Amino acid sequence: MKKLIHYKLFHGTIKERSQQILKDGYNLSRGDQHWLGNGIYFYEQFGLANIWATKLAAAKFTEPVVLYSDVAIPKALILDLTNYNDRKRFETTTRQFCENYIATCGKETTNEQYWAKMRSALCNLFCETTGTMLIRAELQQNMDAENNIFMRKLGFSVNNQIQICLRNKKYVTRTYESESEVIV
Repeated sequence: MKKLIHYKLFHGTIKERSQQILKDGYNLSRGDQHWLGNGIYFYEQFGLANIWATKLAAAKFTEPVVLYSDVAIPKALILDLTNYNDRKRFETTTRQFCENYIATCGKETTNEQYWAKMRSALCNLFCETTGTMLIRAELQQNMDAENNIFMRKLGFSVNNQIQICLRNKKYVTRTYESESEVIV
C-alpha cells in the first residue's frame, strides 16, 4: 500500500476564479513563467495566500479570495526541495541537461529572466522523467518585506515561505472557500 502524505493548503485567487474552481476544480497553470513548472500553486500558510490574493485582486479591481484545499498524494510522487536529499536528487538529475543545453546553445548568462525560464523548464523535465506530481519549495522572494527586515535584525530566519506546485488536480480531495485561517 502506498503511503499518502496529506497537506492542508491555501490557494490565493480572485472572486471570479474562485467560483470557477469551486464549480469545476483547479486548472493547471502552464508556461515558462511559473517558477516550479506547470501546475496548481498553493501556500502552506493562509497569510501568504491572502497576500497573493490581495495583490491579484488589486490589479484586477475585484475581491481577493483564499481557497482551502486538502491534498493527499503518495510520498513517492513528491519532490521536497526543502529536503537535502531531494534537492541533491533534483540537482543531479537536471544539472547535466542544463550544462549540455548551455554548451549547445552557447547561452551562459546571469539574466534573471533566462534562469527563471530555465528553472521552470527543468522542473517540468524532472517531473516528466521521474513521474513527480508535487514539488514543495521555499520561496526566495519576500512577500512581507517590511516585517522580515525587523525579524532579521532580531536574528530570526524568515525564509519559511513554502509554496507547493501540484501537477495533477486528482490529488486534491476537497476545496472550499476559507474566510480566515483554519487551524486543525
